[in-house]
Amino acid sequence: MEAERRILLELGNDITKVRNKTDLITVLSNKIREMFTFSHSIVTLINPDHPSYTPFLLDPNLPHPGA
Repeated sequence: MEAERRILLELGNDITKVRNKTDLITVLSNKIREMFTFSHSIVTLINPDHPSYTPFLLDPNLPHPGA
């Protein structure tokens, strides 16, 4: 429990220093990776008018289709 609190506090501090979307997904991925094992990260925007979502942040360190 204490480790999670420390990570969340560090995450909050790191987010305040973010200047662009690439930095944001990098910070989120790196900090959350300290608590969970995963290979890909994405942040999406939910469309309230339709049952859909749109990619907002994609992990820049991974290859993406069309890249």
